[in-house]
Formats: sequence, C-alpha cells, structure tokens
Amino acid sequence: MAYQHIDPSQLLATVGGDAAGYRDLARIYLATTPPLHVQLQQALAGGDCVLAARLCHTLKTSVMLVGATELGEMLRALERFAQQGEQAVLPLACKEVARLFALVEEEVRHSASD
Repeated sequence: MAYQHIDPSQLLATVGGDAAGYRDLARIYLATTPPLHVQLQQALAGGDCVLAARLCHTLKTSVMLVGATELGEMLRALERFAQQGEQAVLPLACKEVARLFALVEEEVRHSASD
C-alpha cells in the first residue's frame, strides 16, 4: 500500500526500527485517538474553544507521531483559532477533520498489519 496520509517511517524511527514496537504504538494510537476525535468533533461543532484547543493539542502530538502531517497541520491551525477565541471557525472544520482522521486511521490500521 502506498501511504498518502501517514509516513510510517516516522513511527518506525521512534521505536528504533523495531517492527513489534511499531505495531504496539500503532495499536495504542488506534485505541486512544478515536475517542478523542469524537470529543473534538463535539467541541468543534459546539464552538467550545477551550476544549477544542486542548484536544487539538493532544491529538496533534499523536497524529504527528504516525507521520500524519496534513492532519497535524490542520489541528495546529485549529488549536490557534481556538486559543484566539475564533468560535465561528470551529464548526466549519468538522467535516474535513473527520475525513482526514478516517484516512489516517485506515492507513495506521493497515500499516500495523504489515
């Protein structure tokens, strides 16, 4: 599979090239990020700047670990908007955030099974 939304080499480098370590961290990502993504979607839809900023910050770190640069950059931008109180912008991002999260999750799931 050609990866378009993650860079598996980033996570692999984090675990020193250990394939089992890669799979373990990928599974942790798959177990922890979906519930946070659901919370983020609720915060974005509701324009909750404080919660959105916190969740964007947390998720940004996780997605960058798996090499999901595009999603990481989007979360970084949303975090800034939320920190600046740009409440009206947040709901506009729901659909694109959900789309990217789904694509990243699919690729992480696939990479963990290789």
